[in-house]
Amino acid sequence: MRGVMRERTSIVVAHRISTVKDADEILVLDDGRIVERGSHRDLLEHGGLYAQMYRRQLLEEELEVDEEREEHSKRLKAESEEGPPLGMRPRLGGIGGEP
Repeated sequence: MRGVMRERTSIVVAHRISTVKDADEILVLDDGRIVERGSHRDLLEHGGLYAQMYRRQLLEEELEVDEEREEHSKRLKAESEEGPPLGMRPRLGGIGGEP
């Protein structure tokens, strides 16, 4: 999206800060009114609504990553307890099924 908007005036409406953080100017609306205005850095330094939303979204992303790691660990543990998949298990006996 950055390439498309380069050297153009664009109006982007977004709920995710990651979508707008590279914009030259960000307007923060609350109840239909502009409550903050500035760059990403300026708005974070101001510590207002934008900064609150940013921190909340970072925490949400961290929780999602933690949940994904936990699920991955559970899958690995379950797979190790079950043993290797059927196609990966060693054969019993000699060549051609002979003992």
